[in-house]
Parts: sequence; C-alpha cells; structure tokens
Amino acid sequence: MVDDVAARLAAAGLRRGAAVGLVSANSAELVVGLLAAARAGLVVAPLDPALPAAQLHARLDALGAQAVLLGPPAAGTTAVTQAGVPDVPAWDLRVDVTSDGPATAALTTGRRRPRPARGAANELTAADALVLFTAGTTDRAKMVPLTHANVAASVRGICAAYELGPDDATVAVMPLFHGHGLFAALLATLASGGRVLLPARGRFSARTFWDDVRTVSATWFTAVSTIHEILLERSADEYPGAQAAPLRFVRSSSAPLNAATQRALERTLGAPLLCAYGMTESTHQAATEPLPQHGPLKHGSVGRPAGVEVRIADPDGARARPASSARSGCAAPSSRAATSATPRRRRAASPTAGSARATSARWTPTATSS
Repeated sequence: MVDDVAARLAAAGLRRGAAVGLVSANSAELVVGLLAAARAGLVVAPLDPALPAAQLHARLDALGAQAVLLGPPAAGTTAVTQAGVPDVPAWDLRVDVTSDGPATAALTTGRRRPRPARGAANELTAADALVLFTAGTTDRAKMVPLTHANVAASVRGICAAYELGPDDATVAVMPLFHGHGLFAALLATLASGGRVLLPARGRFSARTFWDDVRTVSATWFTAVSTIHEILLERSADEYPGAQAAPLRFVRSSSAPLNAATQRALERTLGAPLLCAYGMTESTHQAATEPLPQHGPLKHGSVGRPAGVEVRIADPDGARARPASSARSGCAAPSSRAATSATPRRRRAASPTAGSARATSARWTPTATSS
C-alpha cells in the first residue's frame, strides 16, 4: 500500500523535498499517507483535522504546501474537503480493509496538479522529513522542521529507554498529528517491530479503551495527564482488572502528572507509570523515568536524560547556581530549532531566545525558571 501511494504521489507531479499537508483522524489512512510521503521523499506536515477552516488554511499557506492529503475524520466530526482548503489541491486518501483479502489504498488526485512551492516550503530540502506545528508557550503556532536524522534519533531514543521490541503492543491514545502520538506511540512501535491499535472512532474513547487494550494485548500505552485522570476516575466501573492485558509500564508526557494520580494509577493497574518530558521545539523525549529494573522511580520527577544531553544554565550559558534564575536546554541529534510561522520572518530559534547573549548553538532551550 505504501509503495502504491508513494508512486501515485510521484506520478501526480510531486518531487523530493516537496511539502504536503496530511489531515486525518488516527486511522490507517494517516499511517499510510505518512509512510508513503516519506517513501516518496516528501516533507509531510500532519495537521489537526478539528482545526477551524481559517486556521487550517493559514497553516497550509504558511508552510507553502503543494498539496494536502485528506483521510477520514474522527467519528462524530465533519470531514475536511476541498472547499475548506480552496487554494491547495486536496487529494482523498482511502484504505480499504477486508476480511477476505489484502488491504488496498487509493489516492484520488483528480485533475488538480500540485501548486508551486511557496513560503517556507522553499527552504525545505529532501533531508527534511516532517514539519510539526506547535503553539508551545506562545499564542502563535510555530513550524518545527525535522530531518530524517532527527526523527530516527528520536525514535531510537524512545525504543531504547523502554526496551521496546516485537513482543510489545500499544493503543494509539494520543492524536498522531502531535509529536506525542506520532513519535512515542506510532513510530517507536513500528520501528521496534511491535503492534499499534488505532481506535475505531479515530480518536481516544474512555468507553472503549480497555476493550482496545485487550484486543491488541497491549503491553504499554502513553497518554497525557488528563487522560490518565479520566481513566482513574472511571476505573472503578470500567477497568477490567485481571481480565486486562498485563502492562509492562504506562507512560505520561506532554503535561505534568499529579503525583497522587500517578501513585493511584500504579496501584490500580499494577504497573509503573513513567513520566517523560520533552517539547516539539527540541525533541519529543528529552528525559524519562527509568524502567524499574534500571533505577528507582521518583514521583513528581521526569527522570533522567534519555538519548540527549541536558543542562541547567544561567542566561550567560554558565552552569546555574541553586535558587537562581535559569533555563534548561538539551543537545541531541533529535533536536532541530523551531521557526516562525511567517515565512518572511523565518529564522532559527536561538538557544537563548529572549536573552541578550548567546550560548552554544547546539543547545536548544526547553524551559525557563526562577
């Protein structure tokens, strides 16, 4: 399927290094579209299908996407159509799965050819793999370009930290247009030879989650703290207990997890809950609590550096003193600087953005505290 769609993308006129959008729920179409774009040498930007039309159009325009691939929407939501992105050729991607034959994929391009590259797309190359959008700590979405080397390093770090392998399986809880779901749940699982179940509704559902866990015999899952809190609140009525697949560990990332919730979930699930930390502008996972066999867990902590170097520095770049104003930063092959959402103002983010002095360019800021 991936090869077929990659061939269709090339036949439609897209060349290596061309930027395309990908708008879909957590579905087979998103996975096939993502991998096919990579196979064709394109730079793909996964986008939230629930974005208002104006925001979706603005992001595609800022990127300078030459086309956008449209997968199915999540259950109960409205599908994005060509009318919603009038200036960008929109091509429907569908995957057909039957019980009595191989799955097939079809990309319908019609007569709409790719539009010329513009804006930020002119600065991308065949070395780039992804462009992720993030608001981060600002009120304006930024584009974060990631090379194939960045992606590979990030995925290797996640696989190594949790010792993922072919015997592991997970449920895609987080949206795959976000680094959390994309890197940790999908790409790390595929790279390690494991299995990932995509919920039938195209997004997380607490009502069906434990059925999905049993269906795929999940050995772990990763989610944001809000979802962990929902699962805990509903556990008395919905957690199947001994009937659930035994979990090796559970992971929390993208937002702080209350230590009391962490301890309560560990008691309920009978598995360690490991907190991890990262950010789109640096790397999805800069630190994580270790698996129990590799060290003690410290509730309220994000653990140790995972495949990156992490340091706490003062505004001048020197090692920070205790109780002083400081910022954290990481350096790793998985890191790539963020860029402005306005192509004409596009610039690499300094490791000391907002500071009058610069530190080594290999360090990307992750947080500031005082």
